[in-house]
Amino acid sequence: MDSKIKTLIQKLNLSDTCVSDLNGANLIKIIGNKEKTKYNFYIELETNMKVESYLEFIEKYTDYMEKNYYIEAQTRSLGRTDVVVDYQ
Repeated sequence: MDSKIKTLIQKLNLSDTCVSDLNGANLIKIIGNKEKTKYNFYIELETNMKVESYLEFIEKYTDYMEKNYYIEAQTRSLGRTDVVVDYQ
């Protein structure tokens, strides 16, 4: 797990289960628009997150930022990109 993910985990106060699912993750980049209303997180994961962990991440992120979001999770073991899009 890289230092950027650790910082994000601390800011969002994620549960141990969610942290476990993010083990080995790398935050590749964050892209935001000029209005600071939408952010794209590019997170590389070793395995897929559990649905519960994903929902917790989204809930705590939106509570923290109160913004729209787009998350792309790439799973190395499957060699494909799973894209999840959700807007408030």
